[in-house]
Formats: sequence, C-alpha cells, structure tokens
Amino acid sequence: GLELLAYANETEDRTEGIISHFAVEVDDMKQAIAQLKEMQIPLETEEPRDAMGKKIFFFTGPNGEKIEMVQEAK
Repeated sequence: GLELLAYANETEDRTEGIISHFAVEVDDMKQAIAQLKEMQIPLETEEPRDAMGKKIFFFTGPNGEKIEMVQEAK
C-alpha cells in the first residue's frame, strides 16, 4: 500500500523536501531496516515503534523527505 499526506493549512516553507512524508508497506520490517543500515541511509530511530496496531519506522529520503515503512501486525 501507499499513503500520501498533504496538509491544507501549511504556511511555512518546507525544509524536508517537497512533501512531509509518504509511507510504504513492508512484509519484514527488520530486514528492511537492515538493508537501510547497509546502504547508510539516515534513520530517524534505531527501532520501529508500534502505532495503531502496526509497526512503523521513519528514515530520510534523498531530497530530505521523511519516508515511513509500515508493517501490519502479525
């Protein structure tokens, strides 16, 4: 799945890319995080967190945008 967010009342200039963030669904969060670490991608945290019954994890994209990975609870 893909989640795109836009904030209608945003008035400040963006410092983290052209969008706030987008989310992609992954099947194996631990494996995906390991791959990001191998590629030396800037991570927001070291571990995923629980949110709304899912695991979520943020890292930084090439234009400064936040990218969220989401894994459904198993």
